Amino acid sequence: MQDFKDFIEQVKRSNDIVDVIGGYIELKQRGQNHWARCPFHGEKTPSFAVSRKTQTYKCYGCGEAGDVLKFVEKYESVDFWTALETLANRAGLKMPERSQDKSDVELEAKKKKRDTYFEILKETARFYYRNLRSSAGKVAREYLEKRGFSQQTQNTFGIGLSLDNDGLVKHLQAKGFSTTDALQVGVLQQSQKSSRVFDALFNRLIVPVFNANGQVVAFGGRALSKEQEQFGKYKNTAESPVFSKQNVLYGENFTRQAKKQGLLKYLLIVEGYMDVIALHQSGFPTCVASMGTSLTEKQAQSLSRLHDKVYICYDGDGAGQKATIRGLEILKTKGLEVFVVSLPNKLDPDEYIKQYGKDKFENLLEKALPLIDYKIKLLDDAFKGETSDLRLQNANRVKYVNGAIKLLQSMTGDEKYAYAEVLARKSGYTVDYLLEHAKNNQKAEQLQSATATIYQQSLTFVARALLHNCTFAKLEEKPTGLDSLFMAKVFDYLFLCRKNNQIPRADTIFNPDWGDESQAKLLIEGFDVENQKVDKEYFDNCVKIIKTHPLIMQKEQLLTKVKSGLDGEQLSCALQEIDRLTLEIDSIDN
Repeated sequence: MQDFKDFIEQVKRSNDIVDVIGGYIELKQRGQNHWARCPFHGEKTPSFAVSRKTQTYKCYGCGEAGDVLKFVEKYESVDFWTALETLANRAGLKMPERSQDKSDVELEAKKKKRDTYFEILKETARFYYRNLRSSAGKVAREYLEKRGFSQQTQNTFGIGLSLDNDGLVKHLQAKGFSTTDALQVGVLQQSQKSSRVFDALFNRLIVPVFNANGQVVAFGGRALSKEQEQFGKYKNTAESPVFSKQNVLYGENFTRQAKKQGLLKYLLIVEGYMDVIALHQSGFPTCVASMGTSLTEKQAQSLSRLHDKVYICYDGDGAGQKATIRGLEILKTKGLEVFVVSLPNKLDPDEYIKQYGKDKFENLLEKALPLIDYKIKLLDDAFKGETSDLRLQNANRVKYVNGAIKLLQSMTGDEKYAYAEVLARKSGYTVDYLLEHAKNNQKAEQLQSATATIYQQSLTFVARALLHNCTFAKLEEKPTGLDSLFMAKVFDYLFLCRKNNQIPRADTIFNPDWGDESQAKLLIEGFDVENQKVDKEYFDNCVKIIKTHPLIMQKEQLLTKVKSGLDGEQLSCALQEIDRLTLEIDSIDN
């Protein structure tokens, strides 16, 4: 046992911690220590220190600390013995034999099984690779040539071909691998009906998927015929003990190589492996793909270990934009500087480069928008388009400010205030209004109504309907005796528009001289002219309430006086006026 402890110390002495960690992440010397952004938690300012003197590391942000063995164990997500073997191999040292207890035996069995899986995957990759280069692979080679993939690129990425459904089955059996293991690792599938075993990606172009260390962990298959596309244009082998698509970034192994060669100036994230291959061939070697899923925490953490500047370039269609937003959010939490590349005409990166070339794509990178600016652009595109329909303009205005408030809720400090000014100019709302509602965590459409009574609700509804120029909205007489200066100004404006035969504009009521801006917001919020069907009968009832309200108030005042003890002529006059008001109210209601 003492000999093994001595070997562990020898491995540590043979692997300088600065050199080892510097091979994984970028270190910068400052004073006696080397510093980096911590690879184990997201941060913008480096707080991860590596000391050559003590051969230790420590993060002053999250507290993670240890020696070179601990770092490899945690960074690679492996057990102690695997980390020890990794560093021993790096130093050219041979692992000694060691006595094994029960837990060691179990661990060794798991490691042996894992090694078997990797051997099956490697042999499968070789089988596919040879198929593509055989006489039977002519059609697939023509497809690759048509897509512009050079022979060198095909070799670098190990592109291959599945010719039929049982060739791989026979090949792996001939090599001595068990069908059970091949099924477990996902390269074979079994029919639920007949129990027949077959190639999981039969009759497809094959792209091996590598982990960060360059080991094959899975395969992607691209259909080459319309018939095969019925089962999906792209298909991956199933997740397995060595592959989880949430943890793997396609192309990360090549990006690590680029970093070692000093070529890593930024990271470029795309959607699919074909995009990675095309961009790599076109001179962008620091490109990775998220395996067709939204970026995950684990993938974002892996990216943060490579570089702090990231360009995200998903397809230009609607689904691609949604994936972009999801990816942006998770990358931001890791302290990364994120930019969005916008592709025109719903093109994917591969299509764009083939159509416009490398230089044009580089121009897109130069014009890429920071995260917040991209979100504002999406708001502009969705709700600030040109339209002559004033009702639609008003509805879009509400949606825009809702999105602006939600966007501000994701920011803090100076950034929040700076973008509040931008959004205020674009939306017409004040900075204070936007910041106040963002602070209160309120969406504009969820603001509580400032009008609690039936009369106030009716007055508000009628004003909104008139403001939005609803076809059923007809009000012959302007309401009188309004307590609110703002509502008086609104109805003055509405009847002025009517007199001049003009369509009301919602932005006109956002006048600081008229009163609280929230009242203006209340009049236009929630009136979605595309989706909401406003009831004409309800409008007519609101008009009746507006007309009868002052009459009812007069009647209530008279009744109060009568109850207080009027007598003689005063009582008689009051009762006559109450009767008159009652008749007038009834005539309006009926």
